[in-house]
Amino acid sequence: MKKISLKKIIVIGLSLILLPSAGAPVLYLFATSSFFIRTTVLPIASKYAGFRISATEINISLLKSSISASGVEAGPESTPFLKVSKLNASWGLREIMAGNIKINKLHIEDAELSINKETLAALCPPPKGRDAPTTMQTAGKQEESAAAALKLKIDIKDISAERLNVAIRLDNLDLTVKNAVLALPSLKTGEDAELSISGEVSVKSGTDINISRCILKNRMRFSINEELKPAYIDYVLEIDEFSGNIKDIKLQDRNVAISLKSKFDNSLNSSTIEEFYIKETAGGKTISSAELSGNIAFSPLKLDLGIEVTKISPEVIYAFSNGFDIGTPVPSLRAKLFYGEGRLKSAGNISVKSLKFGRENVPDVDIETGFDVSADINKKSAGISKLSLIALEGARKLISVNLSKPSTVSWVGGKFKIEGDSPEIKATISALDIATVNSFLPPDALPVTEGIFSADITGGLLQDMNRISVRTVIRAYNLRFKGFGTGLYSVENEAEMEMKNSETLELKNFNLRLSSGTGKENIAAAKLNGNYRIATGNIELNIEAGTSPEALELMPESIKKQKFIRLLDGMSTRLNTSAASNLKDKELSLKKIDFQLLKNAKSLAKVNTVETINYNWGRSVSGLKDFPFKAMIAINGYPLDRINIFMPESGAFKFLSGTASSSIEVLNSGTELAVKGAIAAKELAFSVGKENYRKMALVYRTDSRMPLDFEGITLNDDSLEISSGKDRAAEMKFKGPLVFNDFAMNIEVLIAELNNGILNVLPEKMSVATQLKRFVVSGESRVSIDSKEKSFGAKGALRARKVVTKLPMLAQDKELNSDIAFDLTKNNTQTELKDFSISAFNNAKQELFNFSGNCNLRNENGITGADIKLLSENIDLELVRNHMATAQSSDKPQAENVKKAKKKSPWKKSTDFVESVLQVATDTLRGIAAPVAKRKEPEMISANLDSTEPAAVDLKWLRLMANIELKKISWTKNVTASLNSEITARENVIRAEPLLIKINSTPLNCKMMLNPGQSDGYPFELSADMKNLDLSPIFKAAFKNGLSESKGKIDSMLTAASGKGFSPANLQNKMKASFKMETSDILIRNDLEEYYVFQIMFLPLEVFADMKSFLPKNSYSSEVANSISKTKESLKNIRFSRGSINIVSDRKIYVKQCEFRGDFIKNLKLEGAAGFNQNLFLTSTLNVGTITMPMDINGTLSDPDPDINKMLPEFLRQNAQNIINSQKEVKETIKKLGNELQKELMRIKFR
Repeated sequence: MKKISLKKIIVIGLSLILLPSAGAPVLYLFATSSFFIRTTVLPIASKYAGFRISATEINISLLKSSISASGVEAGPESTPFLKVSKLNASWGLREIMAGNIKINKLHIEDAELSINKETLAALCPPPKGRDAPTTMQTAGKQEESAAAALKLKIDIKDISAERLNVAIRLDNLDLTVKNAVLALPSLKTGEDAELSISGEVSVKSGTDINISRCILKNRMRFSINEELKPAYIDYVLEIDEFSGNIKDIKLQDRNVAISLKSKFDNSLNSSTIEEFYIKETAGGKTISSAELSGNIAFSPLKLDLGIEVTKISPEVIYAFSNGFDIGTPVPSLRAKLFYGEGRLKSAGNISVKSLKFGRENVPDVDIETGFDVSADINKKSAGISKLSLIALEGARKLISVNLSKPSTVSWVGGKFKIEGDSPEIKATISALDIATVNSFLPPDALPVTEGIFSADITGGLLQDMNRISVRTVIRAYNLRFKGFGTGLYSVENEAEMEMKNSETLELKNFNLRLSSGTGKENIAAAKLNGNYRIATGNIELNIEAGTSPEALELMPESIKKQKFIRLLDGMSTRLNTSAASNLKDKELSLKKIDFQLLKNAKSLAKVNTVETINYNWGRSVSGLKDFPFKAMIAINGYPLDRINIFMPESGAFKFLSGTASSSIEVLNSGTELAVKGAIAAKELAFSVGKENYRKMALVYRTDSRMPLDFEGITLNDDSLEISSGKDRAAEMKFKGPLVFNDFAMNIEVLIAELNNGILNVLPEKMSVATQLKRFVVSGESRVSIDSKEKSFGAKGALRARKVVTKLPMLAQDKELNSDIAFDLTKNNTQTELKDFSISAFNNAKQELFNFSGNCNLRNENGITGADIKLLSENIDLELVRNHMATAQSSDKPQAENVKKAKKKSPWKKSTDFVESVLQVATDTLRGIAAPVAKRKEPEMISANLDSTEPAAVDLKWLRLMANIELKKISWTKNVTASLNSEITARENVIRAEPLLIKINSTPLNCKMMLNPGQSDGYPFELSADMKNLDLSPIFKAAFKNGLSESKGKIDSMLTAASGKGFSPANLQNKMKASFKMETSDILIRNDLEEYYVFQIMFLPLEVFADMKSFLPKNSYSSEVANSISKTKESLKNIRFSRGSINIVSDRKIYVKQCEFRGDFIKNLKLEGAAGFNQNLFLTSTLNVGTITMPMDINGTLSDPDPDINKMLPEFLRQNAQNIINSQKEVKETIKKLGNELQKELMRIKFR
């Protein structure tokens, strides 16, 4: 091991000793440098403080005991809560190290302090962990510190701060201080000191305080000793230039000064308040002033104080008067308060001058009060020697309250004893104007506008302290009520109350009476008697009360507006009840309730309890569950129109007349409410919307159950009877549950009888609209409704008997019967009618028709889908026709239904007619006759036709699919038909395709289309075709007599039509139609006397058949004679082997072809046109053998007119040579022919 020399050891040792000594100045300079403090000391301090502390420049001199800094900040760098521009301070280090306080200077410039919730949380974090000191520990340390600092010398000089700004933003406080200045020139133990603080302050707290600006000036002179106890305080606070308000007190340009001068003894056990006052000034005048003076000793407590308030500002008075305008009263208070050695004494008076209640025009009132009370705790006694209150209106005494018998009360061993006279207080109100009373109440609280109020109240405590008695007499007269005429009224009240042994409070002879101005007629009266036992909590009351009809008008508007109150309008009431209650057990027993509603002394309604009603409000109460009772309700002729007040003003239902009577028992068992009885209505009439239902009588009987939550009711065979006059019109029964809240029901309805008597109570228009004369309906149904689920259901079966209608088309002497069954359900998505059926039959039980089917309607995105199925097993047209009022049977001439020609002769005079016929025949025989001039066609196309069309119907919302199947439509036993069709509706287009009709198994195939969505006419299309229809059974069914034996066959039929609109104008201008038909083997058993259509069609044939009777013998050929004979025979049996019809509609109806061909009648042809204005332009040509019979048909569709004037000449022109043998016989023959033919035509024309 290498040895270390002694020289090296000495060098190292000296280095260790000298180097620190040489480096100490350098270390001091470094430790106090601004760089070291900013970069090392302040970050460490920030860590311990919990927030950032920084400075732009900071210098500390330990030798000079001073510090200077600039740009000091505390808090987050972005939002520091403290900023100080400049800080300079110096102190006495030696004095401080000796335990005293020595500050030579502390000066702060341009400081800003911002406090919010986040700042408070950072500055005052909650204690963490076990090591956090408890409140008790902290308090103990503070006490120890305070004890150690009892002797402390203070020497402070030159403390000042300029331009201080403080902003505090908390939940309910917004405080700002601007440009504050603080100065404390000197503070030294035992010497006078003065502290001044001033600045501009604004404060906002909630909605009550909003001071936008004020100037605060604080000045306090004081002196403290070494124990930091003051020897005196002389403090003055001035608040100037107020701007803002506190609640409703406006503080604009107000000044407030507060001054306190007080001296303390050395031990601080007592203090003398030389001066303490608060003054508020405005415009240099004092508007509020309060002073306190006297002595206070703290141990033991002694008080000897005087209090004097001489003025209070109007704003303060207004704020404390809760918004009432009481004028500008002048209140004052003078009082003395003494306490010491267990004795208390206080005496004084309070006065208020010029008190006014501004809501009414009443004079000012002066109020004087006085009091003198004392107590001696040591002697356990207390006394009142003076207690008074006087309210004066000028010199007149309005209200006086006096202690008429001063007394002293002592208490020993928990018992009270009166020393001397028993105390008694008397209060008198003398002729107080009601307007003054109203001034204390909200507007319209009382309906009284005028009147005088007086009262005498006497209360006393009796000697044994066991009884307190109070007697009151209250009178109000010359009362005038709002909205109740101009009459004057009076109110009187007398009452006596007495408390015995602090146990029983007895109410005796409590009487209240409201009468008219004369005091003779009671409007309302009440009488109460009872007692209250304090120890047990028992109360017993008997109440008798009644009102007259006028009482309703005296109620406040808020009550009068209640609808149930209006039920009492014009009526009087009586109430008699007795009740008992135990307040401790929270029990109530209503022994009797008897309530009556009367009009003109007649009882209209009465409610009385049958059993005692017991109720406990201490238990958990759920409505009437804990309130069982039994009551009877009787109504006798109550006018129903009173109930209209409960109907919505915009509602459709109103009672028009009628009275109600009832006898109902109501039983609350504690689990349900049972209602049993009946209610009847007489002369009942009501309106629904604009329809008035006529007078009826009604009886409703009920035996229903209702849960106590009133959510519904269950009907048990409830019944309803309706009568019109003396006759019963309806009788029904109901059974099932009804739910109120969400409105749901499932009710069975039994209709015992519903007859035509109901028509007498329905509105007249509705009764007429039914077109019913007699009927009887019975049946049963079930109706269910669930408004929550938005569902509805109705299922049932009805029987209608002896139905006679007033419909013109039906016979009014024949009865119909019908059975109807249905099952209807509806919810918010679909409506479904299932198992619907209806059948009708006559009294012989023969079925006229039956229908059944179902229907489903559903809503799909705003589109209604409809699926319908309709089925009929039987429709008997013959039986239906028998019930028609104007049944068209073949045994009656159809000619009766055809408009006949006018009775005026349609041709020229007879001589002229014969001459014209003779000339034509002669010219024809000579071979010089010219063809008859072509006749002029009448106007067929008219511009003046009616063009009115129905309004457009938007069916875009509908998607229809209907299947209709009528299996058997019978028209006599030989003619039956069936129908099968599918009807759809899409995008406003209705189609029937296919539409198959079978007539005796012969199919008729049809198609139909209709679009009702256009207002200028519905577009339509129609087509139909048929083959091989045997007409024989149809003739037999349609006609009787001769025509019923007609025969024939339709070989083919084809028709088509399309257009837009059905008005005559649109049919003319827009319809295109065609009709083609081929027939064969037609045999017409003609009876011209019966059918006008055939008369016109076969008129030429009939004329020709009778020609032989008026032609000269041997004037015609044998061939003609043979033809005439065959024609006469043929008129009874007209045969055609073939027939063709071709009709086209294009602005008018063209008869392109209407031709029938046969063996004898070779040809029967009809051609021409008909207009939609009904004008006809037709030509008929009949060829029989060698004879041609022409005829023009004019007139209209409703009144066709064959041109007879033209027919004969034309007939002769074409056939004269075939009829007449020689020119020699022409003249005689023609004359005879003309005369006879004219007679025949007249016979036919006017048959």
